[in-house]
Amino acid sequence: MHSPNPKTCLVVCRQPSNTDQIARIPKDPGFRYILASDDVGVHEMSKQHLWIEEVRWLTPADSFLNVADDVIRILPDINNWLKANVDGADEFPPDLVCWMRFCEGGMTTQRIQDLLLLIRSYQELLNTNVAKIIIIGNLVQWEDRVLLHVAGGKGVSVQLIRSFNRAELKKRAWAWIKNNIAKEIFWTINILRAKFSPENIFGKMQKQENEIALQLCNSALNQIAHILPLMKEFKKRGLNPVALCWNARRGAALIRKKNLRAEELESYVSFMDLIKAPRHARRLWGKAKRRQKEFLLLPQMTYKSVALGPLLWPSIESFFKSEVAQRYRLHSAAANYFKSRSPLAIKLWSFVFLAEGSILYACFKKSGKKAVLFTKWPYFVRFSYPYLDGIVEPGDIEFTNCPRHEKHLKKRGVSQDRIERVGNEGREVTRDFISAHTTGQSRIFLDVGGQYSFYILFDPGVVVAGYHSDQEQIATMNLLLEFARTHKSAAIMIKPHPSTPEAGLEAVIRRFSLPNVFLLDKKNIPYHALNAADVLITKNSTIGIEAMEFKVPVIAAFFGRDERLEIYEDAAEYVYSLKELGDLLTRLVEDNGFKDSWTKKYIQREQEFLSQEDYHLSASTAELMADAIIRKINAGLS
Repeated sequence: MHSPNPKTCLVVCRQPSNTDQIARIPKDPGFRYILASDDVGVHEMSKQHLWIEEVRWLTPADSFLNVADDVIRILPDINNWLKANVDGADEFPPDLVCWMRFCEGGMTTQRIQDLLLLIRSYQELLNTNVAKIIIIGNLVQWEDRVLLHVAGGKGVSVQLIRSFNRAELKKRAWAWIKNNIAKEIFWTINILRAKFSPENIFGKMQKQENEIALQLCNSALNQIAHILPLMKEFKKRGLNPVALCWNARRGAALIRKKNLRAEELESYVSFMDLIKAPRHARRLWGKAKRRQKEFLLLPQMTYKSVALGPLLWPSIESFFKSEVAQRYRLHSAAANYFKSRSPLAIKLWSFVFLAEGSILYACFKKSGKKAVLFTKWPYFVRFSYPYLDGIVEPGDIEFTNCPRHEKHLKKRGVSQDRIERVGNEGREVTRDFISAHTTGQSRIFLDVGGQYSFYILFDPGVVVAGYHSDQEQIATMNLLLEFARTHKSAAIMIKPHPSTPEAGLEAVIRRFSLPNVFLLDKKNIPYHALNAADVLITKNSTIGIEAMEFKVPVIAAFFGRDERLEIYEDAAEYVYSLKELGDLLTRLVEDNGFKDSWTKKYIQREQEFLSQEDYHLSASTAELMADAIIRKINAGLS
């Protein structure tokens, strides 16, 4: 029997492998027990423990927009402290030692955002009369340390129940080796390989005239697809386009297969700087450690009365040990490249928002040479992105996709004379694909069978705090698999993002083991998947815009309403809970009349939406971009 007003004991269990420890928790009749986890498997296994009254998500889906202003407030203090570790004796450019004003992954600025979101979640969780927390696991994770910190501030006692897990220990040890040793070895070997690669050696020996440089910093097929048409157009006009590849060996090889030039910037790193880089990083880390107390006392380092310094210090260590040396090497490569090369125009990698583009730009400015700097975002981000507010990129031309994009650039302070209307090259590619492939051909290519009456494509997205949560990804997929089990006439196709780890998705799919569920190759571009689908389920990914090109209706699945992130306007059906999603899919599969009218309505809305995205231009995007760049080059040379 519970006491009349029982206090709450919060049981935190992050992994299914630790659920056997739940049964060993001593029960206190004065408490009610709530279990919190972001793993659906833990939720399922907890049902066998009747004394657990409620199961909750540990970190509910929360928008980055709720903390972005605080991230921007905190970041300058951190960067000023970081740069103060560099002095003239280091021969190290201070601007390399900073966290970029961009949050889409990584252990720097994203870590600030992650921390603030966790604090919000944990404080909300503890506001339910929680008097005690029991954390079950193998080793203390960073997220556990944040919870301990928040609980301590509220006077909530915490008990840790640990068990020895060899696999988890090995995983943690390998992560340490990877970040502190293996990464440096890999980068060093990769640079040596590039320096002695025949393609790079002989590529640099060629006489370089009328060069147009396009920076490429990963080998993702979609990134390569965005620059190939422009490179071909420049080559057709007698210019000399070259992809400047960094950490993109496979991308360089793919570009060369198209009879276009690609150079790996790693080959420009001098042997001296290859040796200096880790030495500089170690020296800077030594200075930073001696100034740790100063970092912990930075004035902006609090959020909701929680001190952030101790929780961000591991990220400071990781930054010096695993990023600074590589930034130095890229700086060396870019500086050496501009000593021998004078491109007429340069496309930087996300300009000043990502380190790679920022470093190349800084080296170009220092070289004193002139070139037309241009940028072309593959897609236009339709929701307000505070991290870009107030920042005008230092380029000569901003290429726009659509009227909305142009309006957005002007709002950010970009002058009309820098804006060129060229449309979206991606739309040209999708239109060509659609005209060349039927739905049946795409289903054969994907090997998803042709016997199902309704094909549902699910984009699980990339789990990044503030954008897309574990809860949204796994819980939505779990619902879809349950749906596939009870609706055998429907096929579920799951197309992971290229950067998504597949292990978690495969584990959930294996647990169901259904013949009408298909995990598609994440490396392939999504066109066959979209062509094969009757409906797409996503959150607010740009794949939804591509789906509209294929006349595939879009269901935008949100956990909680946030109109600021609803990028499809009224062209998609928005659902705000798993129940809403399940009910809608049931009607689409079981009621043909509803399916036909619903599909017709959203295809019509999609086409209206897309009509506002198109300039109806007479030439291709690549032709229009080349025209504008050549005009700018000629104006500068005249």
